[in-house]
Amino acid sequence: RRLELIQTIGACGPEAITAVPVLEARLAGTNKTEILYTCAALCQIVPRHATAGPMLKSALRNRTSRRTALGAVQAMGIAARDFRSDLEALANDLDAWSSFWALDTLYIIAPEAALEILARRLKSSQVDVRITAAGWILQVHPNHAPAHEVLIEVLKSGQKSPSRSYAVEQLGKATSPSPELITLLESI
Repeated sequence: RRLELIQTIGACGPEAITAVPVLEARLAGTNKTEILYTCAALCQIVPRHATAGPMLKSALRNRTSRRTALGAVQAMGIAARDFRSDLEALANDLDAWSSFWALDTLYIIAPEAALEILARRLKSSQVDVRITAAGWILQVHPNHAPAHEVLIEVLKSGQKSPSRSYAVEQLGKATSPSPELITLLESI
């Protein structure tokens, strides 16, 4: 409940300026999750908050606190703009969990940057990275030809991948069934 309250106060933005002293006092607490969400709320109320901004940026760079920090930044929505460079750096990291959460948040604040990163991933040597990137692109741009080509190529090649069923699912959602696609799906 406390995290929800902190998030609600932060979502009020500059209108919640009177809550800043109370939130700043919470930065001295011991609950790391609460501290990071408090940092996010402070940054929503006072963009580029002198203490909260650097604390949250530091947590994004730290592997042990990164997931919680990403959750806090994502909760900021469009107010997370000040963290764009941090999110881009994480989105380019191939640690799948952090990378895709950073991409998801980046898409909210800078969709073109997120799509650029995903487009680069279509050329990855790792099949699962290509499949996942193509799937994400197709969710936003169902007619994105390079993403279609990646998924069809992977299915035609017969490459083994845990993401193979995801490729089939994303193609099915993004396209109307063409004779070529139906033939391909029948063959696998």
